[in-house]
Amino acid sequence: MQNLTEHIDSIETKVKMVLQKIEELKAENNVLKSKNDRLLNELDELKQNQETKEIVSPPAQITLGRTEEIKKELDHYIEEIDQTIELLKVS
Repeated sequence: MQNLTEHIDSIETKVKMVLQKIEELKAENNVLKSKNDRLLNELDELKQNQETKEIVSPPAQITLGRTEEIKKELDHYIEEIDQTIELLKVS
């Protein structure tokens, strides 16, 4: 009987750990979503600025390089969000 109680306690501890991990992942997911939104807004601003610069002057390579950097960073955040969502689905 004591073995069964210990087993139940062990399961309960594991469930609590999983629930805690879910909450941590949800919080991390929210942070990543906020960063993603901020980066998307920054990308939109850069695109608008780039369009304005193209009208006024020739394209600047520095802005294009920054746009590529932001795209890579966005792709990375999107991948992390997708992984977090998959982890939440599994839990």
